[in-house]
Parts: sequence; C-alpha cells; structure tokens
Amino acid sequence: SVKENQRINILASNSSPWKGRDFIYDFAKKFRSVVDIIYADCSSNMFNEFENVTVLPKVSRERMFELYQEVNVSMLPAVLSETFSGFACESILSGTPVISSNRGNLPNLIEKNSGCAMDNFDLDKWYLKICELRNARVPIENVERLKAKVDFDRNFKVLKNCVDAAIGE
Repeated sequence: SVKENQRINILASNSSPWKGRDFIYDFAKKFRSVVDIIYADCSSNMFNEFENVTVLPKVSRERMFELYQEVNVSMLPAVLSETFSGFACESILSGTPVISSNRGNLPNLIEKNSGCAMDNFDLDKWYLKICELRNARVPIENVERLKAKVDFDRNFKVLKNCVDAAIGE
C-alpha cells in the first residue's frame, strides 16, 4: 500500500495529441515533485526534460499488464470521444483504477470504484482525484462486470469471422 507521503506512480499510453499528450505534459511539469509517470507507447521526445517521466517507445502486451500492476492509477485525458478504450479496459481488468476525461464511452467503462471520468481538464482537480484513488484497487465485482460487458474473446471471434468472410476463407 502506498503511503500518503510517497510519490504517486501513474501509467499513460499513446502519445497522440488526441489521447491527451499535452495535458500529460502539463501535469508532469506541474506535479514533477510528487508524481512519476510511465508513458507507454510514446513516440514523442517532448518529455525528455522530465526526470519524473519514463518514456517506453514500444511495449508488449505482457509488459503492459505488468505495468498496470506497478502503478497506482492509469491516466487517459482523451481530447476526442473514445468509442472504446483498450487501455482503460485493460487497466480496470488488472485492478488498477483509471482517471480519464468523460469523452465518448469512457464514463460507461469507468463505473463507480473503477476510477473516475472527469468533466474538466483542470490539473489541480485531476491531481486531487488521483490522490483519492492512489491506494484503491478496482473491486473484483467491477472487474467481472467489465469482463462480461466487453467479452474480448467473443468480440475477437466475431471480428475474425467477419475478416475471414471478407477475404473468402
């Protein structure tokens, strides 16, 4: 369990501006003395000036699941509407709460006790919410509900069948 005076470890992914890269930059800068951010699948060098940001250019699926376990919170300040977020789902399924913007389907994925979908881009409010979530884990019943809702295996089979039919397999 993380103590109140320890640094907060945050996971972010995908350095697209649409996924909130500039917000993460401002957040990392403002809270550099209290947060460490692991930025997975980040192709931007704009974070080189920060000692509190670890940039990982390409991350395997296995390593991502390890990272979810190593952090307090996953962060997704998406600027555009998200219809589906594998990052948010994987984080919740790993037991790690998500703080995100309230764009698109994110509020439906991030139910009570799984994190928070924020209705603003106020750095201080996000930091306070992250402080609230820092010692939380997603309850197993939320994980099970999301598993049933998302059903990755069934969705993959449906997609594969569609692709096979399209290419005549």
